[in-house]
Amino acid sequence: MLLRQFFVGATIFLSNGLAISQISENTLAELLWVVAEKDNHRIMMADYDGSDWQEPYSIYKSESPLSSPAIGTDHKGNKIIVFSELYRPTKSRLLKMVKPASIEEWEDPTVFSDFGHENLGASIVVDAANAIWVFWSANQGDLDDIVYKKSGPTGWTKAQVAHAPNNVPDYQPSAMLTAEGEVKLVWKTYDFSSNRYIDSNRLFSLDNSAQNVYKSPLDKSQELLLDNVALPSYVSGDSRTIVHFPNNIMTQSMRLEHK
Repeated sequence: MLLRQFFVGATIFLSNGLAISQISENTLAELLWVVAEKDNHRIMMADYDGSDWQEPYSIYKSESPLSSPAIGTDHKGNKIIVFSELYRPTKSRLLKMVKPASIEEWEDPTVFSDFGHENLGASIVVDAANAIWVFWSANQGDLDDIVYKKSGPTGWTKAQVAHAPNNVPDYQPSAMLTAEGEVKLVWKTYDFSSNRYIDSNRLFSLDNSAQNVYKSPLDKSQELLLDNVALPSYVSGDSRTIVHFPNNIMTQSMRLEHK
């Protein structure tokens, strides 16, 4: 796929030191990462217009450690970011920020989950019916479980465990779409028979009305890939960066593997 040059609006810095990005509908890719400094932890972003990466900007600052950012864009262009914030020595919560398609700046964060002691490692996917699914690992006691919420016409569902009860830790969820537009979840779970972590998975089937949204299977070959984009020099090896392709349907986000 050849990349074409598109117009990208300027970045505006606010009086509080944060910045908003005037992202045009032709933004092809975004970077999302965390900068960790003493008492100055930031969620950072940068936009790609098909030709150049724009200067990075901060959308959230905190004195508390931040981690595990994830991002998704629905079919109408509305964006959501979730990330973890440590607000007690042994307790983290999942925060949510949204940016409606018609608005130029991110809304203030709200608590998305305070489910147990830990809320980490989020993964976001948008299904064929334009519902947003957020998966993460949450510790309600001694062991982590994979938990999820799903958006709908009346708001978000309550947090619920994605797998059958077990007595092993489950973590590192990764959600994706199948060619039929259904949601496939893969995560790590401990296997006592082999004494190691293995992949487990679950397919969330859509109802008939949702399945009819796409009359033909999705084609991943039509989507923008990481190989099509040259990354900027300010992406460091320890930044745990997410690359987000807002116009993709099957694979919107991927985590960079630094060596």
